[in-house]
This record gives sequence, structure tokens and C-alpha cells, in this order.
Amino acid sequence: MARRRNNHDVDADIGARILRQRLKLNLTQGALGKSIGVTFQQVQKYERGENAIASSRIPALCRALDILPNDLFGMK
Repeated sequence: MARRRNNHDVDADIGARILRQRLKLNLTQGALGKSIGVTFQQVQKYERGENAIASSRIPALCRALDILPNDLFGMK
């Protein structure tokens, strides 16, 4: 039987993708936060998987990171 992933696992995976793309684009946490309307502390929490990203922020986050939602969720 496959192990069921919990919400923290999903948030941590998404956070890791945010971090990788932010670094690839040479953005600071502050710059990313400003572009999506949150503080740099909130970006830190997203990247660590401590907080889930509100669905209403996903479009702005994808635009800021120049990715598609499928990229954010690890879907090919």
C-alpha cells in the first residue's frame, strides 16, 4: 500500500519549487513577496512548507516566478 502524503509534505514540495525558481531568477524573498502582496517572512514560510499558499495567490506567484501552475505543483 502506498504511503499517503500529508498536507505538510505537499506544502514542503511546493515550497522547494518556489525556492528553486526564486533563486534561478535571482529574486530576493522581499522582492517576491512584494510582487505577490505578502511579506518576506510569509515567503520564508511558504518555502519551508510551514504555510500553505492561498489559492488566490497562485496566479500572482506563477507570474512572478515565470512558471505555470503545473510547474508549481510538480505536474508534467
